[in-house]
Amino acid sequence: MQSVKSASLHFGMASIPCKMFKAIESHDLSGHLHHGPDCLGSIGFKKVCKECGEEVAHSDIVKGYTSSDGNTVIVTQEEINTLDTEQDTGLEVVDFVPADKVDPIYYETTYYLAADVKSKQGGKAAEKNYAVLLHVLRKSERVAIVRFTLRQKTYAGVLRAYGDVLVVHRMVWADEIRSTGELVRAQIDLPDMEVEMAEKLVALMSSDDWDPTILTDRYTERLGELIESKSVGDEFVVTSNDDDDAAGDLLAKLTASIAALEKKAA
Repeated sequence: MQSVKSASLHFGMASIPCKMFKAIESHDLSGHLHHGPDCLGSIGFKKVCKECGEEVAHSDIVKGYTSSDGNTVIVTQEEINTLDTEQDTGLEVVDFVPADKVDPIYYETTYYLAADVKSKQGGKAAEKNYAVLLHVLRKSERVAIVRFTLRQKTYAGVLRAYGDVLVVHRMVWADEIRSTGELVRAQIDLPDMEVEMAEKLVALMSSDDWDPTILTDRYTERLGELIESKSVGDEFVVTSNDDDDAAGDLLAKLTASIAALEKKAA
């Protein structure tokens, strides 16, 4: 597994040399653009200036940002690189909070964090310190709020125990969460019967453990079947979706759902 960053995890006066690894590997099927229907050559794209219409060489492309007064400001890569010297290259723990106090809406992507036993500052000490922090987080049922830099950008994250390893959930910043104000509607008087039946349905569908493998990416599975069918010249059978998405009579649908579950369990 290729690491994306080597850094020291700092909490208080303690420090643990670590490596970060991507925890997520997408199983999406990636398509490519080709010249159809017969040539099938790959499609390339030219970079063209929208202002003058000329094709632009890579060496002539610069990066611009729009300032608060609407001006386009060109910033060079050398200038961006100077920002790296202003940032801590490690992972800094800034707080320990109860695990249920961080709303999942802040989570963006996940990385594994492993002790770097091969670094000069690593070895058995790094392994021991890592194990101590893992144990304490697990026992305290708390997570660490961390700040770190990755690919020149600074992020906030949640460091927590995940089985026998530590993981870092990269988070969005608080000001990046959009307000729900325009989505909130006036208070509605909840009908007692619908609430009672909904609670009963929730109880019937509830379990003490969650098995993530029961959920599968049906779209990707069917796309794979379509690709393989066309590859060998077989017919691809399209299935219909007869789900009724209309809101309709909630009480009737809840009642029917409960009856179906009770019949299945009998």
